Amino acid sequence: MKCWGRNNAGQLGVGDRVEIGALDSDFPPKSTSTFDSVSLLKSGGYNTCALSAEGDAKCWGSNVVLGPNRSTADSTDASVAPLLPVGQQQPHEQIVDVAIGLDNYCVIFSNLKMKCYGVNDSGVCGSGTEDPRGEEEDEYPLDNVDAGVLVQGISMSSNQICIVGTMGSVKCWGDWESVLGLGAEPTTNLSIGNEPGEMPPDPVVHTKDVTSIALGGRHACAIIPTNSTAPANGLKCWGYNSNGQLGLGDTNERGNNASEMFGLRTRFSDDIQESPEGIATSTNATCTVTSTGHIYCWGKATEIGQGMDIGTAPDKAAFRVDMGLAITSIASHGTARHFCAITEVGTVKCWGEDDYNQLGLGERAQDLDDPAQQVVLW
Repeated sequence: MKCWGRNNAGQLGVGDRVEIGALDSDFPPKSTSTFDSVSLLKSGGYNTCALSAEGDAKCWGSNVVLGPNRSTADSTDASVAPLLPVGQQQPHEQIVDVAIGLDNYCVIFSNLKMKCYGVNDSGVCGSGTEDPRGEEEDEYPLDNVDAGVLVQGISMSSNQICIVGTMGSVKCWGDWESVLGLGAEPTTNLSIGNEPGEMPPDPVVHTKDVTSIALGGRHACAIIPTNSTAPANGLKCWGYNSNGQLGLGDTNERGNNASEMFGLRTRFSDDIQESPEGIATSTNATCTVTSTGHIYCWGKATEIGQGMDIGTAPDKAAFRVDMGLAITSIASHGTARHFCAITEVGTVKCWGEDDYNQLGLGERAQDLDDPAQQVVLW
């Protein structure tokens, strides 16, 4: 496994805090030692986690959320730590998914229950308090989060989290903003999950049968079956929309009024007859990969490699990113301002902002503005 970009907290896991990616000689990067075989990789904020096929997870980067008894402030010694401290993961608890916030982690186990720990700002760990979770030895084994449903999907941003239940419902908690999709404005408490009795939260209104979700900086997007054959899936987005990241052809926020959430579908779903199979959200933008291997994006111009925001007007609701090859998967994070995708031949292409050399273009970064040419150097 190889990582590049910002490394201020050792999140690249190579034994130092030196940024990687500005020079051609930075590539190929040094390998990060985790498992013999990595089945899933997640990064966000100042942390990175890898999941093995056996259901174990290891993480590195900012140590503020890596549990008790850690000896260093970050992973500058090239070591990686088990996501749950040694001896605290129960034998039956095989990890199947992990999500990273800015200073928090959540994991889904094979029994579809979840646990969260970290700084816990705004109650994002769903513990009914804002006290840090997982810092002390006597907290383990951690209690399961009371989501009210079995969990099949999860996404985290800075101070919010959304999960998908096995029956397709969506529940979100953390900072109370329109991205929680509760169809109401906060009254006294400005967060959900930080006080007793607030868990499990109410489902996102007028949203069901969701198969996957992605949480951006202050917006969320979900893939929902259309109950038709062409296209088979549609997209629904809600939350902040100042840069057109909801793909609705305007800049109006959605989510604090129940009527705003009814029948809410991106213009992509109506204008482009391709079925979305994957979804990724950055801080202020959204991209989807379709069943044909095409990528479509909308939102803030700099995060999607365009000269203007896309999605703010009806005639600019989405644009196709020409990668030159079919795409199999796409990724970003709610704290990120760029996207990366894997092509059908196994190459990696990244586009968007490149302030920490996260696009992996080396010395070519200033010369390439076409995503089809932006192949990460190996």
